[in-house]
Amino acid sequence: MKRLLILLLLLSLSLAPLARNQQLVSDLNVQRTIKFGTLAAGTITPAQLTADQNDFNPTGLASAFVVRLSSDASRNITGLVPGTAPAGRMLILCNVGAQPIVLADESGSSTTANRFAFSGDYTLAADTAAWLVYDDSSTRWRLIQTTSATLAATYQPLDATLTALAGFNTNGMLAQTAADTFAGRTIAGTADRISVTNGDGAAGNPTLDIAATYAGQTSITTLGTIGAGTWQGSVIGGAYGGTGAANTGKTITLGGSLTTSGAYDTTLTVTGATNVTLPTAGTLATLANAVPLLKPYALAPTPCLVKTGADTIAVAANTKVIINGTMLVTFASQTAATIDTGSITIGTDYAVYATNAGTAVFSANFSAPSGYTTTTSQLIGGFHYAPGGNAHTTLGDGPILSRGTTDTAIASTAFDFSIGGTWYAKAAVPAGTAIPAETVTADKWALYRLSIIADGTITVTPAAGNVAGYADEASAITALPALPGSSAAMGYITVQTKTGFAWIAGTDALAGGSSGNVANATNYYPESASGAQINEYSIWDLKFRPACADPRGMTLIAGGFWMDIYICGTSTDVAGSSKYGSTIADGASPPKIPAAFGGNGTTTYGTLTWFEASELAAAYGKQLPSYSELIVASYGVTEQTSRNLEPSTTQLDAPRTSKWGVMQATGNIWVWMRDLLFIPHTTALTGTPPADADFETWINVSKTLGGKSITESRGSVYTYGNNGISAGLFGGPWYNGSYAGSRASDWGAAPSASGNNIGARFACDHLVLP
Repeated sequence: MKRLLILLLLLSLSLAPLARNQQLVSDLNVQRTIKFGTLAAGTITPAQLTADQNDFNPTGLASAFVVRLSSDASRNITGLVPGTAPAGRMLILCNVGAQPIVLADESGSSTTANRFAFSGDYTLAADTAAWLVYDDSSTRWRLIQTTSATLAATYQPLDATLTALAGFNTNGMLAQTAADTFAGRTIAGTADRISVTNGDGAAGNPTLDIAATYAGQTSITTLGTIGAGTWQGSVIGGAYGGTGAANTGKTITLGGSLTTSGAYDTTLTVTGATNVTLPTAGTLATLANAVPLLKPYALAPTPCLVKTGADTIAVAANTKVIINGTMLVTFASQTAATIDTGSITIGTDYAVYATNAGTAVFSANFSAPSGYTTTTSQLIGGFHYAPGGNAHTTLGDGPILSRGTTDTAIASTAFDFSIGGTWYAKAAVPAGTAIPAETVTADKWALYRLSIIADGTITVTPAAGNVAGYADEASAITALPALPGSSAAMGYITVQTKTGFAWIAGTDALAGGSSGNVANATNYYPESASGAQINEYSIWDLKFRPACADPRGMTLIAGGFWMDIYICGTSTDVAGSSKYGSTIADGASPPKIPAAFGGNGTTTYGTLTWFEASELAAAYGKQLPSYSELIVASYGVTEQTSRNLEPSTTQLDAPRTSKWGVMQATGNIWVWMRDLLFIPHTTALTGTPPADADFETWINVSKTLGGKSITESRGSVYTYGNNGISAGLFGGPWYNGSYAGSRASDWGAAPSASGNNIGARFACDHLVLP
């Protein structure tokens, strides 16, 4: 280093103009005007750098030529103060420490005149140096040279191999024949087999080709892949991997072994595009007459469709469906069904289909979903999307969610819930349920879903994107996780992190708490007990369904029989016997006569008696429900209450909706029961007749056999002696709540009675097929 400094000093002295009369003195201190500084005093060693340095100006820098630097870690120097006469000044920066020091290129952290102008940041590694000069025109420090370590990393050192290559002067391909020895080579072909152009590469790239005179050779024993051309050889026999036939225009693809046995011909005939998956073992049978739905044994007593949310449904795992008698579709895992078009509508029945694409679709169309036909899809079941009430939900009163007394957890009030048709009660959890630990990015939203299983265990499921966070609450809500299996939904919460801080679930409090970085906002969305949802008791499939022909508008009561969700309407010929939004059929608005009993699609009954209601039920494969069935089907209504206004259409009346989702079950209109009651009449011939005028018209007070004209001119009802007959009415009217309830009945009406306060509701048996 000293040699380099003396050489530079002498060089600069030789170039300095001197006046003629000026003598060259031996004391070199006269050269202080040269920007190196005094050599003896030109080396400084500032204190170790412990932070980045801006406008760096250590003591002695103004007169220094060599600056010895060290740092405790990688540190930046963004500029050096050049002194009062900077033009042409040179500095050598030496890193005598073990940590790198970075000279930051054009950093705005230092004054303009103190900055470095390099092609980029320059790192002064340990035990290296950099030589700088100050450019007065651009007012920047610039790099003159680096130490030999940089040169060694830049240039290839001389060795014998390079020397040998430098002496090579032969055209053609280069080949190393021994250590540090090279020779020229030329690619040569074989006459009448391989032709070569530019074999030595001097005139262009060598080209190899089959010789035009090549006639083949008998020495080829292995044939590779033939990627192009036309095969025009003879038919290949089976012994050599062929078919033994000229399959002109046909495609034969075998992905595995095909073995046949026996002396009989095997013929496969297809009539269109065919995709068949063969079983791994067993005997094949035609699918043409097979039952379309093949359910896992474990699902036999339950439908193969699973409610997964308020408006979502899925096909259970391992369900198999035969489509068009030719294609078998297997749902290996639980598969969500998607709506074919539009959005789900309240009060509507939906059919669920398996498609030839291996997907599940639900549709309001009971022929085929949009985009499919009866040959590309197969109906497997369905459900009713109810307008509300407490039957189709998995909750009773529903929980209220809030921040727990443990302010990082979610509290819930007491509520009832149902799983698989069985109801359970859950006590309040004031301390709250813990949220799984995760860190949500600052200034983002997260979502957590709550669900509960039969033993009362509450689970909090985070949304998949919580750690990265969601830009807004709406985005978080769209990422609501799927409901875990065998559980009931409780609702969900959304959390917005504290401004500028990440939010750690389980450590930081929900909004309103005090632990850690408290969330900026927490919103609670409990599962609604009365909002529109899929009625889980209305779910059916081809092997688990009402025994009548049309399963729409029905709900399964206690797993034993099916009941119409709605009161019978006037247009059963087009809407069926149970339809949301229908005009209620009663004595003032009688229904159309069904075709099975002489109807023509226009003519209506003149009344709605017990007899007419019985005919109407039978026309749709149903029957009037018994008193005991109606009692069970009406369980869960608000007792001894009524609507207080005559209902005109079938609709939601939540307080009087049963657990099973039977709408307007009580307190709306009396409905006929299947039961008949024989009433003994004890009044003597000379006594006072019953106060009820109806009794006088249809009870024969004679103690002898007598006929009663109560059949609308279709014969007489005979009772013995003082006995009479009546048909039961159920549920109670809209005008008197004290009459209404889940066991309310009236046994004082003749089967021939009719009025605007008497309607009908139908039921049928439960069908379970293996």
